[in-house]
Amino acid sequence: SGNNLFRIKVTSPYNYTSQVIEFFNEKPDIVDFNPIIVEKGLTFSQETSYEIFDKNYKSVLKGFGLSVDLSSLKRGKYYLQSGTSTIWKKMIKK
Repeated sequence: SGNNLFRIKVTSPYNYTSQVIEFFNEKPDIVDFNPIIVEKGLTFSQETSYEIFDKNYKSVLKGFGLSVDLSSLKRGKYYLQSGTSTIWKKMIKK
């Protein structure tokens, strides 16, 4: 998050480098959640898109928000992917 500066360089066939490009992101890229062991639902650190997968990596729930109701899920191990992250986080439904 914050202020990011970068340049674009084209090496073939023109050997061109752009001027400095500035991009500012107000929100952090990492979305955290709690609890890891859930009974009814979980809450994210900020509004985000999310997708929940069962132990066989089948998508069982997806949406967007600050929290998600998990009362419809059966007990067991699930994986959560949120925002633009490619990291899957494990959670357990009691």
